[in-house]
Amino acid sequence: MYLINCILIIFGVINIFSPLQQDDYAKYQAIVKFIKYTTWSENNSNEIIIMAATDKDDFEKMQKYFSNLQTDNPRIKLTKLNSLDETANVHVIYISETAQITPTEIKEKITNQQILSLTTDKNLLNYGIMFYFNATDNCTDYLYNRQAVIESGLTIRSSLLNYTHQYTIN
Repeated sequence: MYLINCILIIFGVINIFSPLQQDDYAKYQAIVKFIKYTTWSENNSNEIIIMAATDKDDFEKMQKYFSNLQTDNPRIKLTKLNSLDETANVHVIYISETAQITPTEIKEKITNQQILSLTTDKNLLNYGIMFYFNATDNCTDYLYNRQAVIESGLTIRSSLLNYTHQYTIN
């Protein structure tokens, strides 16, 4: 029994310090790509604030990725999204499929705001989220909600929209 406990502890420690999985890395790279192709007319700072609504494990992986990310300009700051009432001065909202936020709350809080909204939950495109993406180590699929992009007032470069597919709202 002692040997089994030692093995479990060792594997737990290895798992904590293991590098990001390839799918996680691809997902976080996709977020950076969205930021690079977006212009905020109201942003005068050298910092982009991302609020992430996701589970604890994914948030910790995101922190690890973004803390090691080397960018010239702008600097990216990651914070945990606990409530959509906290979105003042936020540039990007990332909502994972594990987030505990209701779709109607999303629509009420981010519509007509200069917030780049991203998700890995395709259904949220029906509630005002701008972009859905499914990133794996082999490829990334993108869909966008044209109406949400227009309403946000953000400038999204056409080179990003060229390799995304427009999503038809149900």
